[in-house]
Amino acid sequence: MIESDTIVIEVHPDVAQVLATTDHGFLEDLEKRLQKRLVVKSRGSFHMEDFEIHSPGEKAIEKSEMAGGGRAPRRRARRGRMVLVAQG
Repeated sequence: MIESDTIVIEVHPDVAQVLATTDHGFLEDLEKRLQKRLVVKSRGSFHMEDFEIHSPGEKAIEKSEMAGGGRAPRRRARRGRMVLVAQG
């Protein structure tokens, strides 16, 4: 669980663009529900399915297998929105 009031989400630049435009309302709603500020950062070295979630200045608490250096199995593409699940 992230104790900070900010959550950083690092994703491929194209995904960051969608989150900043098309899905901006979704992120605003998620911020309200989580009561945390969400900061989306693009990382050019990431594959479209890669992501990392962490608080500022901290190690990732959640990341895709590919972002972690492993080889993730191919997944069937799904339409829809990114879903963050709070654990605790």
